[in-house]
Amino acid sequence: EISLTDVSHYFDSDPTKVVRSLRKDGKMPKAFIADTTTANAQVRTLSGQVRLDSRTKLLNPKFYEAALKGGYEGVREITRRLRFTLGWSTTAG
Repeated sequence: EISLTDVSHYFDSDPTKVVRSLRKDGKMPKAFIADTTTANAQVRTLSGQVRLDSRTKLLNPKFYEAALKGGYEGVREITRRLRFTLGWSTTAG
């Protein structure tokens, strides 16, 4: 299962900032994402999906305790996910 905060290349090339610069009112456009990790696909706001990913991974004791048991590789995974979460948070506004 791959979630939003597993990847960085999407927020690296996020088009919402370009669209905002083209709008006459300068407002940030709303961004939505389809969560298809389960059979019941749901459309959420980008910021809502980032919050959900944060709760289910970074703030979930089962996730980070298991990662920490993996030694330095586990710490690297937590660091990578935190970096991607911060990138997505910046993009989501």
